[in-house]
Amino acid sequence: MNRTKAGKEASSGEHENTASPPVVALGASAGGLEPLQEFFRHMPGDTGMAFMVIQHLSTQSKSMLGDLLQKHTAMKVATVEDLMKVEPNRVYLNPAHKHVAVFNGAFHLIDPIRIPGTSFPIDHFFRSLADDLSERAICIILSGTGTDGSLGLKAVKEAGGMAIVQDPEQAKFDGMPQSAISTGLADHVLPVERMAQEVMSYAGQPYLKAQKKDEPEDKNFTGTMQKILLLIRSVTGSDFSQYKQSTIHRRVKRRMALHKIEAITDYYRYLQENTTEVHRLFKELLILVTSFFRDPAVFEVLAEKVIPDILARGDENEPIRVWVPGCGTGEEAVSLAMLFVEAGERLKRSVNLQVFATDIDPEAVQRARAAAYSEAIGAEVSKERLRRFFTKKDHSYKLKGEIRDMIVFAVQDIVTQPPFSRLHLVSCRNLLIYLEPGLQGRILSLLHYTLNPDGYMLLGTSESIGVHSDLFAPVDIKAKIFRAKKVLSQRVVVNPAMGDPADGSPKDPGRSVYQAMDVRGTVEKALLDEYAPACVLVDETYDILYFQGRTDRYLSHPRGMPTFNLSPENRLRESAPEAARRTPEGIPAGRLHHAPRRADQGRRWRQSH
Repeated sequence: MNRTKAGKEASSGEHENTASPPVVALGASAGGLEPLQEFFRHMPGDTGMAFMVIQHLSTQSKSMLGDLLQKHTAMKVATVEDLMKVEPNRVYLNPAHKHVAVFNGAFHLIDPIRIPGTSFPIDHFFRSLADDLSERAICIILSGTGTDGSLGLKAVKEAGGMAIVQDPEQAKFDGMPQSAISTGLADHVLPVERMAQEVMSYAGQPYLKAQKKDEPEDKNFTGTMQKILLLIRSVTGSDFSQYKQSTIHRRVKRRMALHKIEAITDYYRYLQENTTEVHRLFKELLILVTSFFRDPAVFEVLAEKVIPDILARGDENEPIRVWVPGCGTGEEAVSLAMLFVEAGERLKRSVNLQVFATDIDPEAVQRARAAAYSEAIGAEVSKERLRRFFTKKDHSYKLKGEIRDMIVFAVQDIVTQPPFSRLHLVSCRNLLIYLEPGLQGRILSLLHYTLNPDGYMLLGTSESIGVHSDLFAPVDIKAKIFRAKKVLSQRVVVNPAMGDPADGSPKDPGRSVYQAMDVRGTVEKALLDEYAPACVLVDETYDILYFQGRTDRYLSHPRGMPTFNLSPENRLRESAPEAARRTPEGIPAGRLHHAPRRADQGRRWRQSH
């Protein structure tokens, strides 16, 4: 399941800023004045919500938007000032020369990036709103050209908020609405005159009222939730019973709020009657926002320490293998591939790279395979990398074949399906935070199994290896980069959702997928292999029972039908020197012979110990 890669547990309700009212953010550009006026004509002035209008404004001219909107609303309209508190029943406008962010219930003005083609004020505000208000963030995208707002909409949906897009057929310029719809994450695509009612209905749902930490879930809710998870499994094949239930419950309540359903039993009946809603809920549980070079400091460590080490220790004739489980729409896999290519160029060596990028969501994988991205990635990808690895067309970027051919995108459920193996690097970022502790442990054990000795593992900034310090050693704690340890144990590799094969027991979060090995037997076998003379154990009829050591130095198979009998009539053929040393009974003396080099080693070892 690839889920985004978030830096905090999305939609848990634990981080939301309850000091601020719900905020409705409206992004508009060319042709946006009329829909803005229409929206506020239908919105009452006492909803208890705050409204933030973000437009693409020219710094050379004074905006008249405030005066024009004030004629259509009873709420006070004002341009945002730095550190201005967010208050309910107010309409705020962005200034022309600044980006706006919201933090702890107050607006902050930010200097935009002074690089042509990278100023996306709508995305910037939507993202900050998602981080600050979680499910109480509501974003609306209206008429405009380009793709601004699409990436911010993803962030709002990941945080559990609501997203509405103007019907493109109604918009004067449909570039922004079409781009937002193409994300597949819009909750509603509506004409403007219907938006106000949907917003008010959503804001009035119990879902937006924060539940106290010590307030238990209603027993009826918990029981019905199990039936819902069973229904999802029967329809989609995916089992969410070991995912964090607090997150699952918030996602379900969000869907209930969108449908104006307050009773969990009523929503369960609605799911039973509407398979389409089951698939939408399934997708809701998987929402994961991926982006290029998310947490830039982490990728700097990868570029400076990890990837050069992998290339230096690797064989140029063997492929470097990387796995990105929970890849979402593929941006992280592409980011890693770019870093490997750049490192190869610096080290002046060819890079034979295979990146396996997997996700449980087929639609996300399909988008990843298309490798087409909004022009807003200019805020995440450097100008040099855009030129080097992408082709610009209209308002989007297309990944060039050099990188695309290195990546295999596939649908996979890491919980139930076999993993990849012989890997140099696994990037499993912000997936574990969605899982219960028991499943987290089994996934970590599984990832250790997939890695080569001393292979690297990358986790999300809010994740850790927990009690599995026996499997991984830290490389960079802050960046959450670890290295696989060599473990003196026997790996019993199972799918994480299965029981323990040792005793046939069902799932047990406390059990490890590793079983202790007989250390004494391991040491004795290693010593015998290294120092004992080569020999053959036979029974009373000269049938071979066991080979010890390099017997091929003294014995060879005869022509004709193969035999494992050393009787004089049917012995394995030896070379003349070995035959001359055969015992009277016909058994090759080689069974008692040992190479002088090994004997000397054995004596030296005994003398030193």
